[in-house]
Amino acid sequence: QPKPPWRKRKELYIENIKSANPSVRLIICADKLHNAASILFEYRKVGAQVWDRFNAEKSETIWFYSSIVEALRVSGENRPILNELELVVDDLKKLA
Repeated sequence: QPKPPWRKRKELYIENIKSANPSVRLIICADKLHNAASILFEYRKVGAQVWDRFNAEKSETIWFYSSIVEALRVSGENRPILNELELVVDDLKKLA
């Protein structure tokens, strides 16, 4: 079967974060921090062309990472790694 549309898949992923156990949320946070920081690094090298590398539009990519931060915050955890992810996502928002 064909994959569901990008947005639908991401919404389901984000919803599942909210009920994931703490160790899974930590791994998700670390993975998304690495991904978002890589986007930021590449943006600083190549500029707006970085957004051409994604299946989603720039605004959708920013929405995705922002929504992940929100979903991780729902748990009430306040881990330094989550704070770092939020800072990187804020930087992406400023550049976009």
